[in-house]
Amino acid sequence: MKSWKTLAIFGIVLVVLIGVLIGVKQLVPSTSAPTPTPAPAPAPLVDVVVGDVYTATVENATGLVSFMTNESTATDGTKTYTWTVADPAGSYYDASSIASAAGSLLNFSVAQEVAANASDLSAFGLADPKVKVTLRMKDGSKHVVAFGDAAPLGAGYYATVDDTHRIVVVSSSTYSYTQTGVLNLLSTSLPINGVTADNLLSLDLTRQDGQLISFTLDGTGDSKVWNVKTPVAAAADTTRLDPLIAALVAIKPSAYVELNPGDLSKYGLDKPRYTIVLRSSTGDVTIRIGIDAGSGDAYFMSSAIPAVFKYTVSSLTNIDTSTVNMISKLVYLANIWDISKVDVSIDGLHIATTLDVLQSGDAKSGKFTVNGKDASIIDGDGNSYFRAFYVATLSMIVDRIDTAAKPVDTADVRIVYTKKADGSTVTLDFAKTDNGSYYIFRNGVYTGFLNKSTDFYGTDPTDLGLVPTYNKMLDAMKNAVDGIYATPTPVPTSGG
Repeated sequence: MKSWKTLAIFGIVLVVLIGVLIGVKQLVPSTSAPTPTPAPAPAPLVDVVVGDVYTATVENATGLVSFMTNESTATDGTKTYTWTVADPAGSYYDASSIASAAGSLLNFSVAQEVAANASDLSAFGLADPKVKVTLRMKDGSKHVVAFGDAAPLGAGYYATVDDTHRIVVVSSSTYSYTQTGVLNLLSTSLPINGVTADNLLSLDLTRQDGQLISFTLDGTGDSKVWNVKTPVAAAADTTRLDPLIAALVAIKPSAYVELNPGDLSKYGLDKPRYTIVLRSSTGDVTIRIGIDAGSGDAYFMSSAIPAVFKYTVSSLTNIDTSTVNMISKLVYLANIWDISKVDVSIDGLHIATTLDVLQSGDAKSGKFTVNGKDASIIDGDGNSYFRAFYVATLSMIVDRIDTAAKPVDTADVRIVYTKKADGSTVTLDFAKTDNGSYYIFRNGVYTGFLNKSTDFYGTDPTDLGLVPTYNKMLDAMKNAVDGIYATPTPVPTSGG
C-alpha cells in the first residue's frame, strides 16, 4: 500500500516538473541564427561624375559619336551640365536624346567579378572589343572601357577598363547604353525646320517628269489667297492644296537611314521622284523623295538635315494630283454687283447687257437689260433668268492645260465684262481648235487653258451652256406677264 502511494506521489511531481519546464521554455526568448553580412557590391569599372568629364566617346558597330560637357554656373554658385555632340558636329540633333545617351555612358556598375588579372582577354572577346567608351577627364586623364562577348546564361556582357585586365560582367541594360549611334540622336522635327501651314509663303512641287507647279500666297491680312504661278497663272483650288500643305508640314521620319550619304543614287535621291521647296517666314526647306524603301515608305532627304530617312509617300495627299486639278477651274470670276455690263459675241450673235445689282440686296434682286430690253424677269419661284445667264457667262471651265501651244486669237467667242467701279474691262476670247475645244485668252494673252464647247452649247438641263441659257432668257422675256414667266421653257437645241 505504501509502495503504491509512493509511486503516485512521484508521478504527480513528475507531471508538475514537466509543466514547469514547458512554462519556462515559453517564457525564455528563443535565439535565431545570426543574419549574414551581405558581401559588398563590386566596385564600378570607372567611378566618375559628370562634372569631371570633358568628353565621352562611344565607338560601336554604327560608328563613332563623341559627346562634350558644357558647364554653366547660376548666380547662387550652382553648377549645371548639358551635353552636345562634338563629333560628328551639327545643329540637327535632338537635345533630350543627347542628354539621355551621353548621361547613360557614365554608368559603369558591375554585376559580377570574373577575374582580377586575366591573362587571356580573347577568352572574353576583349582582345578586339566590339564596343569602346573613352572618357577624357578635365584633369587630362583618360579611361577606356571595353565591352566584349555576352556572358553565359544571359548574365550580361564582359567588360574591362584601361590595361587593368580586370574582367567583370556588366548588365545587358548597361551594355545597351553603349549601342547609341548618331542616327539615334537626330531630331525628328527638323526635316521641315519649323515650317507650318500658317507661316508658309510659297510651295514649289516638281515631279520626276520635270513638271513644275508653283503656288504663292498673295495678299495681306484676311485677304490672303493661294494662287498658281507656274505653269499657268490661276487661283489655286484650296480644297486640294490645303491637304497637301498640311501633309508636307507634318513630315517626320519614321526612321533615319544614313547621315551624310556619299551615294544618293542607291536611294533614288540623285534623280528624285519629287522635289518640294517650302518657303516660309522661318526660312526655306527643300525636300526630295526617292525610290521605295519598303512597307509603303520611300527614301526622303531634307535640306534642313543631311540624312536620308524613311517616310510614307501615300500620306502626302494630292502630291500626284494633276496641275489642272490643282487650280480653280473657273476662267474668270466676278461678283455680279461689281459688273455694270456684259457683252457677248458668239456665232455672229451680239448680246449687250446692263446690270444694276446692289451688294446689300437679296440674291434675286436687280435690274437688267438685254439689247436695250428689260430682262428683269423671274420664274414662279422668284429666280432671275438674267442671273442664270450671268452665271453661264462665268461658267467657262478649264478642261485642260497646254502651255506649249501658240494659238492665234481668232475670238470665235468673246465675252467682255465692264467693272462698275472704274469702267475698266476684262475680255475673254475663245479660239476654236481642230477638235472643237477652245483656246482661252484673257485681255489678248493666251492663258494656257482650254475649255469644251459644252460651256457654250451644252443642253444638259442641269448644266445649260451659254447659248441655250440665253435662248431660255429670251423666251421668258417674250412671254412674261408682269415680269413673271413661270411656264417651263423647252431646252433649246445646241447651236454649235
